[in-house]
Amino acid sequence: MTEGIIRKTFWISMFTLVLGIGASVATIHPMVGLIINVAIIFCIVYQGMHNYKMPIYFPFLLTYIFMIMSAPTDFKGLPLRMGSIVIGCLYIALIQLVFNRNRLNKTILGTRKAMIANIARQVDSLLENDYKPTLNIEMDALVDTMAKAIYDTRLKSKHITSANKGNLELAMAKQQLGRVLHNFSEKEALTEEEKELLVGIREITHLLDEYFYSDVEKNKTQQKIDEVIQKLNVKISDKRIKEVVQTLKSFPDYLEMIEDKKEHVLNTQKLTLKNGLKRIDRDTATFKFAIKMALAISLVIFLVDSFQITYGRWIVFPMIAIIQPHYDGTVKKAIDRIIGTVIGIVLFTILFSIVKDNSVRMNLVILLAYINLFMKKYHISTSLVAVSALGGATMGGAGIEILAFRILFTIIGCAIALIINRYILYYTLEDFMKDLAMEYTKDVKELKLLNHTIQDEYKKYNIILKAKLMEYKINQYRRLNQDNISL
Repeated sequence: MTEGIIRKTFWISMFTLVLGIGASVATIHPMVGLIINVAIIFCIVYQGMHNYKMPIYFPFLLTYIFMIMSAPTDFKGLPLRMGSIVIGCLYIALIQLVFNRNRLNKTILGTRKAMIANIARQVDSLLENDYKPTLNIEMDALVDTMAKAIYDTRLKSKHITSANKGNLELAMAKQQLGRVLHNFSEKEALTEEEKELLVGIREITHLLDEYFYSDVEKNKTQQKIDEVIQKLNVKISDKRIKEVVQTLKSFPDYLEMIEDKKEHVLNTQKLTLKNGLKRIDRDTATFKFAIKMALAISLVIFLVDSFQITYGRWIVFPMIAIIQPHYDGTVKKAIDRIIGTVIGIVLFTILFSIVKDNSVRMNLVILLAYINLFMKKYHISTSLVAVSALGGATMGGAGIEILAFRILFTIIGCAIALIINRYILYYTLEDFMKDLAMEYTKDVKELKLLNHTIQDEYKKYNIILKAKLMEYKINQYRRLNQDNISL
């Protein structure tokens, strides 16, 4: 977030202020709330979804629902809420500035170093006849990390710096080298020319490490790299191996790009509200998912408000987590939610039977909430959330009946989410994968048609980055669902 932090903080603050005002208006009357909630929840989900990266809608949606159902306020309390929102956004920006300053650039530099080391290890393992296939998988993961970091460092015009163009090209070249080395590992024995190539690659990795991470004259190191490549070009006659040498020949050009500090940022269309609305595409899975979320959650909130259901928010919160863009996996998540809630109720009963003092209970709830930040398994995280929610309600004067409310409303919320995901705008993981593959194919075709103009170069690197992120997403889903997906 630290790249363009002032601009990002301003827009996040503005967006959150709109949510705060909308939450206050939505509490005037259930029918007013239904209309406002549909519009705001749709905007949150639609703008926060991303086909190639982790979606960011969840914290904003959770914040909005919390302001409506857990901490509603009328117009008299609105100035205080708006002030609190601004202070909260500034505080988050300050934390990012202190602890995550230049995080993306550091990621790029660290990943580049790791890729050089990876190639060196692959070469060494081949020469020692002890190749480890996991090294090739590690290289693919490093390229994905590099692509995601460069994607996030783009300027507001989506312009990629010359240095990051060089980093991306170098990363893809190393990935190509890694695949060649992996193919070498499948051979019974290496030819003399292949061994010569490996020794040359090993020397180049050493020089690259020296170039980037030692206090040496970069020009001299670059000359040494050129000399190694020229020697390989003379010694090797095998056409197939010559292709690898051609890849190595591009390395000096990529190094020059990385060192180039001159930038030519294109003037692109400014993002206005009018232009933003034009980007809404009703045929996309994102649009369908946003509509599904907006209608389902708004309708349940309307019913909870109309019938004044105590702790009705415990129906809505599971829905937010369980309604997914695609149906696959939602059943397991719903089961995990219910199991986690049961575990949480048992844990709450034990802990609060032992601890009687409310101040100690409060500290215990805070401690569990902190521990929950590091939990990866959904049912464990849900159990800790249940303890915190039940603890807060108990200290607020609620009786033992809240245990029944918690499990009953969790089951109802999960059931509604499953029904919505299955019968309203039904969309599967396989559908998503096919759409992603079609978009990937379209981008690859567009890439081949581009010319060597500045405008087309601008498009080229954005398409390459998008394609890399799509490759990562496709491979990720293939690994998770190898038996269910066919493209």
